[in-house]
Amino acid sequence: MNYYYIVLVSIFSLSNVFSQSKSGFVEYKVVFGSDEILETLDKKMVEEFKNETEAEQYLLEFNEKEYVFYLKDKMTIDSKKSSKKTFYYKEKDSLYSIRPVEDDTFGKFMVKEQKNTNWELHNETKMIGEFLCYKATSYYIADRGAYGVFKFPIIAWYTPQIPLSYGPLTYGGLPGMILELQERNITYGATIIKFTSLGTTSRLAKPNRKDKMITLEEYHKMIQAYYKK
Repeated sequence: MNYYYIVLVSIFSLSNVFSQSKSGFVEYKVVFGSDEILETLDKKMVEEFKNETEAEQYLLEFNEKEYVFYLKDKMTIDSKKSSKKTFYYKEKDSLYSIRPVEDDTFGKFMVKEQKNTNWELHNETKMIGEFLCYKATSYYIADRGAYGVFKFPIIAWYTPQIPLSYGPLTYGGLPGMILELQERNITYGATIIKFTSLGTTSRLAKPNRKDKMITLEEYHKMIQAYYKK
């Protein structure tokens, strides 16, 4: 995958900086692979979706205490667009996603979902840029209705050289930063890593939380109660 060359150039000799600064950002590029479900859909539509998504960049901003992960240029501080995109963050020792819902029946609110992953650690290693990365695996179950129930693998490559348990989406909890994550047929690969000297007081981009916030369980109960009427 061609983003490895960019990683090598962008993060050369930066691992030495981490001991002095534990804040910064990681930029990720998305690459698509084959998928049994996508192969059943309209090829032109799938190709357009892949091209559009692979042109996007994702940003993980972090400090010692927290991180946020979001689609670059789609969620900035004080941006009106910030309430329209799903974003992922760490709060205390748990990982969460928050996604907006706008519905004619239920109104406008944010759905908060806790997502923690059970990882299996492996001794397999590889270099990503100058960083020695270790392999970790997991899986998730997806119910695709008429298509059936699928068990999809998750593969993460993390580096203890950046000892923060962050990564793309809500995948974290490993003994180091995830520089590459494969979820199903989608791979998030680090292209730029930059450390700053802002420390734990640095202001991370946050979503617009003026809307009502509910949990995923509360959201499901709301829908069930509506259809029981």
